[in-house]
Amino acid sequence: MKIKETINGFPKLSTAKLIDIVKEYDIVSFDIFDTLIKRDVYKEYDVFDLVEKKYNSTYGDNILNFKDIRIEAEKNARKISDKEEVSLSEIYASIVKIDNKYNTKIRELLSLEEEIEYEICYQNKLIKQVYDYCVSKNKQIYIISDMYLSRNLIERMLIKNGYNTYKRLFLSSEVGLQKRTGHLFKYVLELEGIKKETIIHIGDNKRNDWICAKKMGISAINIAKNNTNLIYKDLGSNVDDTTIWSFINNRLPYIENRNVAIGYEVYGPVLYSFVNWLKDNIDSNKSILFFSRDCYVVKRAYEIVASNNQNSIYFYGSRRSLLVPALYLDSSVENLCRLVKSESAQFTVYGLLKKIGLSPQDYRETLKRYSLCLDSILVRDHLAENKNFILFYNSIQNEVKQNSEMTYRGFVKYIESLKCTHDLQVVDIGWRCTMQYCLENLLKNKNSIKGYYLGVREDAFIDKNNFLGLFLNGEDDKEKKVFLAAMTALIEIFFSALHGTVEGYDIDGNPILGEHECINDFSSAQLIRDLHKGAIRFVEDFNGSIIKNLIDISIDEALNGIKKLGTKPQKEEIDSFGKFPFRMGVGIVNAADPKSIIGYILHLKNFFYDFSNSNWKIAFLKKMLHINLPYYNIFKILYRHKR
Repeated sequence: MKIKETINGFPKLSTAKLIDIVKEYDIVSFDIFDTLIKRDVYKEYDVFDLVEKKYNSTYGDNILNFKDIRIEAEKNARKISDKEEVSLSEIYASIVKIDNKYNTKIRELLSLEEEIEYEICYQNKLIKQVYDYCVSKNKQIYIISDMYLSRNLIERMLIKNGYNTYKRLFLSSEVGLQKRTGHLFKYVLELEGIKKETIIHIGDNKRNDWICAKKMGISAINIAKNNTNLIYKDLGSNVDDTTIWSFINNRLPYIENRNVAIGYEVYGPVLYSFVNWLKDNIDSNKSILFFSRDCYVVKRAYEIVASNNQNSIYFYGSRRSLLVPALYLDSSVENLCRLVKSESAQFTVYGLLKKIGLSPQDYRETLKRYSLCLDSILVRDHLAENKNFILFYNSIQNEVKQNSEMTYRGFVKYIESLKCTHDLQVVDIGWRCTMQYCLENLLKNKNSIKGYYLGVREDAFIDKNNFLGLFLNGEDDKEKKVFLAAMTALIEIFFSALHGTVEGYDIDGNPILGEHECINDFSSAQLIRDLHKGAIRFVEDFNGSIIKNLIDISIDEALNGIKKLGTKPQKEEIDSFGKFPFRMGVGIVNAADPKSIIGYILHLKNFFYDFSNSNWKIAFLKKMLHINLPYYNIFKILYRHKR
């Protein structure tokens, strides 16, 4: 961060401190921009980039480098003016003198700049509370601004943001005098008959609002211009990134708690990027099945950005609920090994028998004949090589098929009850697309299916023509795969729902829901609610903003917030996210909840077991070691050399 931007981040004064200072004065004057009102751009000149984008999209033109011309025109207008301030009209008249091709575009461009300035202005909560205090104490309020925008526009912006009560508004563009020379302050004092000792001025500009006010004998408070409210999201480098950063930063002070704020800041952009991509790619005339539980919040967000779509369906299904009927159609051990590829890296025999719909206790004696027991650990990627398990499974294959028939019949009734179109579209978070694979087999020759995913691995089970991935689209991108592996817990915690997994379907076609992992864990359940609340609020806010049509939230940039949370988590998130329970193949395991390092040193085998089953390995190590290390780099080394 540049030195100037660092300096502008100070002083950090609380509302209570500001009120304590102004209570001694009868009259309080406020600056407008970055004081009463914030803009949803990082730098004021970024507005001109948005004007260019809006003009080109509205009028089908292709003007370029408008920001540079607009900045130059303002400088030229000030040079030739005999006043200290110029108006927006004078600035735009100067644009034509620089490049005559703008002569036919000036009216539209000026109007767009005013429109965008109005749309992107947002109340500054810190100063609004000070303003409200002043109103409640019947203090005289003046608003004094060095600004080229018109009175009509400024008054509309103030009303929009709740600033309706003030004695007078003074604009440099009207008076022709500026605060930066001190002349506007002097003009106000003389015109209003104000004694210097009775007034205090509040503003963000160290020169104009603080030094120049003090030179005129006026008490002044300088507030931070760059007040960062974000916890994890970085600023970024281009206008799209910095605008999103500013949009979020301006709204976070209104978020009620930390987890909701993380939902807004970290997960909101990811959710919006995903559903906006869905809106652009999905055929709204065909049925859209949003797979439970991952897409519970996705469906809610999709219906905000694609409000006219009437074909979205929340599909009660899971890998287990579709795996069992899929085994009815093909119960071979080869198909079983394929279907469990999306499960945990390790699972017990007990867990696998439950997964395929059998009662584990019924097979205790049979297992002994193959040197296995219910607690035996099976390695997912080597299941087909486990001779004892293969022999055991072959011995019970007929029972697997018979047992799965009822679930298959129930599934058929359930899917028929949804009354879907022939061509189906399914939405899920993704990776290997097991559920779509099962559906394709279960609905063979009945429906065509196209899947839309946040990401799809190169070893997905379905044909490449039958899916589309946003972040990962079937390519073998090692960096992206490492990222997804490292962030598994953080992605799965958010893309969840507060109902249990679908265990199957009864004979009437009703989904059978299991017990939720968080049923006795209020804090983890509340974490899901808060994250969803924050993310949905972001989607609503951003979808209702003019900015959505002017900038692009790329999925790569959107995921940077999750990456920062996942690789450099703060203590609060290590505790709250780390204790989130996951149903793994070996039972319920918290995301990142290591035991003491001393215990692991004494029992190294326990460390490898716990670490292997942790869904958030970076946090696991950080919580265990209590020191800062390049944990993401360590994870990448471990991931690439895993066996």
